[in-house]
Amino acid sequence: MKLKLGFEVSGEWSRKLAALTLLANAIESIIAEYGCSRICVMEPRDLNDVIHEDLVLCYDSCEEIPTKGFELDEMKSLGLISKYEFVPCPTSSFKCISESTVLSYVSRYFNDMVSYVRSYALKTALEGREYIVVILRNGRAALLEGKKGKVQLPDIGIIASAHTHPRGCIPSPHDVRTLINTLFNGGAGIAITSVDCTLKLIRCGPFTEDDFIELQKFRSHLRKGDLSKVREIIKRGYVSKNVKVLFSIE
Repeated sequence: MKLKLGFEVSGEWSRKLAALTLLANAIESIIAEYGCSRICVMEPRDLNDVIHEDLVLCYDSCEEIPTKGFELDEMKSLGLISKYEFVPCPTSSFKCISESTVLSYVSRYFNDMVSYVRSYALKTALEGREYIVVILRNGRAALLEGKKGKVQLPDIGIIASAHTHPRGCIPSPHDVRTLINTLFNGGAGIAITSVDCTLKLIRCGPFTEDDFIELQKFRSHLRKGDLSKVREIIKRGYVSKNVKVLFSIE
């Protein structure tokens, strides 16, 4: 299903959401590649200032000294940061800005993403046509129009998305499949909003095989119409260890 062309809604918020998501991915992959006990962000000290800045990462107890990072090079090539460098962490007690901290900042910018599409929630409720905001890896954001009762994304490396529902915020099985694809591609998550509520499904740590299995179970509950189990998962605030659920009544 093709989405109708909409209009660009890019801003500092979308660039920060993309940059912080790529930064979290970089920390995870550098730890794995170089065998480090931890990788921390030293500069900028305030992650809200990450865009266009020089990025300084420190390393601790690595099997090999880090020199490069694929996601960091991508951030630089996309113009999200100016440059980056690695230095040893000052002390073992150094307060680390870790991947989980970076992802907590990502969660904040979901509110900006939802706000752009939420203004279309009433239109969706009245007409049934869904709308979606998508964030690309370069930080550009677009508001797009779907069909009545359905919005479907192509697999184009989207970092995050938020779309409207006519009523309620229970995800569809397809929504969860979109979430799985987003997380497999190093994305942050998805959000669903309506005139009644908003639901966010956001990565809060490395996306693992266990997370994938739990998301598949969640999707199975939705396909079977087991709403009691679905509501139980939403109420507890997480689908799996590294995928949290944030629900709010509007």
